[in-house]
Amino acid sequence: TAGNPISFTQAMTLDASGLKIGTSGYEIDPVGARFGYYTGGAWPTTYLQAPAGGGGIEFWNASTSVAGKFDSSGNLLVGTTSAVEKLTLTGRAFLADQAAPATPTGGGVIYVEAGALKYKGSSGTVTILAAA
Repeated sequence: TAGNPISFTQAMTLDASGLKIGTSGYEIDPVGARFGYYTGGAWPTTYLQAPAGGGGIEFWNASTSVAGKFDSSGNLLVGTTSAVEKLTLTGRAFLADQAAPATPTGGGVIYVEAGALKYKGSSGTVTILAAA
């Protein structure tokens, strides 16, 4: 408003270490080709990074190194660095208990209902893979 003092908010900082959006927010590091949530001070513990030499995008967790990645073929790798199929998981997967899904139009869905592991195919048939 005319006659009132002007106040400024520092929304972004660009310095030699990269671009920080807000004083606590997202940070882009053009040198390391990574993007993460900035809390001030050291680089965030979780972030996305383009691996050296290209080849997809990695999900990093500073305590566990590479947590997962999409490779250049579009495969999702979790806990591993080499694809066997479109989704390659090394370790365990957790499926939360939920109601039966709608019938898929193609393929099928694996889910857990009332503690039982089930598969529902495009015909609508539910197969119990492991009882509760």
